[in-house]
Amino acid sequence: MKTILYVIFAILFSSQLCFANDIIITAEEIGPEIIRQDFQLAFASLKKGNGSYKSKVLYIAQYQVISVIIENKSNEILNVNPNYFTLVSNMKRSYPYSSETHGFKDKISFISMSPIQAVDVYPGTVTEGFLLFEKKYKKEKPQKIFFKTLNKLLSTDIVLDKKVKQ
Repeated sequence: MKTILYVIFAILFSSQLCFANDIIITAEEIGPEIIRQDFQLAFASLKKGNGSYKSKVLYIAQYQVISVIIENKSNEILNVNPNYFTLVSNMKRSYPYSSETHGFKDKISFISMSPIQAVDVYPGTVTEGFLLFEKKYKKEKPQKIFFKTLNKLLSTDIVLDKKVKQ
């Protein structure tokens, strides 16, 4: 009986390891970098005498902006959709992606990345983009992002912006 349980456990465990090696997700916080750029643009505008630049910091500060890269090294098609992502913060809160994600690029023109789209990621290919998650607390930081489809669950720690004091 122990041998059978060991074999079942080994098969389940090894299949998850195999899948984890086949799909690679990386996530990085880009919100504070955008906020710094916004302050720099506002300062430069005032210094040049063009007091017309309106800071977007208040708009940006209500979101956690996360850059996501998904690499499919498996032999299967991977369906990616913004609805499949959940962010967990250092305040132990879970957040769905915000529908503001798709309008964010138009409001913050100096961000070069596009929002992540619903797409089939074919074997050997990559997709990337950013997602916005609302933020309830001022000192809240993104900690982990989860990606869940019908039969798969992956998570990764979020690399925090090193220039921001933790």
